[in-house]
Amino acid sequence: MSRDENGQEVFLGSVGKCMPVVLVQGRTAHVSRCFDGLNAVGVLGRMFEKTELSAEFAEVFDGEVCMPPTWLNFKDLKKEYDVSVPARAAGYLSVLSFRSGPGEILEKMRELGSEAFAEYIEKMDAERRRLEEKLSGRAMQGKKKCVKTAKPQAANAESVDHADPVSEEYADNVGECEKTNDVVPQKFNVLSFEELSEQCRKKNADGFEDFLEGLKDRTEARIRSGETNYPQATIDMMTEVLDWSGLTEPVMVIGFAPPLYPAYHSDQMTGKEGAGSWQFRKIKKASEAAGCMVKKVHYFTGISDLSYCGTCGDMDFSGYAAETPLWGGGYQVDFEEIGKLNIPAVLMGPWGKDIHRRTERVNQKCLLVELPEILHTLIED
Repeated sequence: MSRDENGQEVFLGSVGKCMPVVLVQGRTAHVSRCFDGLNAVGVLGRMFEKTELSAEFAEVFDGEVCMPPTWLNFKDLKKEYDVSVPARAAGYLSVLSFRSGPGEILEKMRELGSEAFAEYIEKMDAERRRLEEKLSGRAMQGKKKCVKTAKPQAANAESVDHADPVSEEYADNVGECEKTNDVVPQKFNVLSFEELSEQCRKKNADGFEDFLEGLKDRTEARIRSGETNYPQATIDMMTEVLDWSGLTEPVMVIGFAPPLYPAYHSDQMTGKEGAGSWQFRKIKKASEAAGCMVKKVHYFTGISDLSYCGTCGDMDFSGYAAETPLWGGGYQVDFEEIGKLNIPAVLMGPWGKDIHRRTERVNQKCLLVELPEILHTLIED
């Protein structure tokens, strides 16, 4: 918890968090023919640029702002070194929210995914055109140079042209580039994990369900043994499902990795509206008696278990399970039971600094003197 001249923070709620996973399949090619491929890292890089620290995702509530998304992992999926364009790449990011549910965030990610794909393909086309122009210009310069220097040595220009290996080389290169003008525009698709799964079911419903059940069992065992973790396991599962689908065209698949933290606010629970502010007034009175000034803040943005104390508003989690490959025995949240709990709570702790850094620390007086006295007063009250 932080503290300034207005007092130490007491939070009435806790920010929501979900973790979208993005898997990109491009088209591989040798680096010497890179325009024949579609670099999956390039597409994922565009997605990174469009979402990393994007204010478009930053919600505002009563003067407080939710921090924008940031990527926690980003890599190609090559299993060994070779000189080819990466065919696949994947990564995951943390998206915080005050009110938006996973469904809204997924739709926003899908829209940006389509833009990222289209922009990278446009970049490829633009760079191809620049290369064609560069080669065309060099060919013309080479021809002019050869004709000029060869005149004193030859009786006519025709013999010089045929004897000029440089201009012939440029002419061949330009010819190859000009052929690319007729290349069919690259097509792509952006799918949610559930949409990819539905395509697999259309292909062979029983076969896919058997495959998916076995995949989940193997993945859950790897997680329990400590061999992998939730987000990496999600990437692995999405990759195997994409393999099973047989899709070969460029595609982006978006799903979710656990854990999910629903947004929570103790003033916004149905039937218990304002309970958090009532609790804050009690804390404020006890804190002032202990010589500690406090101030009310709506959302703790560091993520906390308050997310599992109750549900707020009309946030919809119905589609989250279908978009989360690990949902089931490996991971699940009972949103219905959480909604039945609806425990009003606030968040207060010792004054600290530099969370998750080497210099992370708490104030000794706040931890050992002020906070115990406040808690003792609250318990007695």
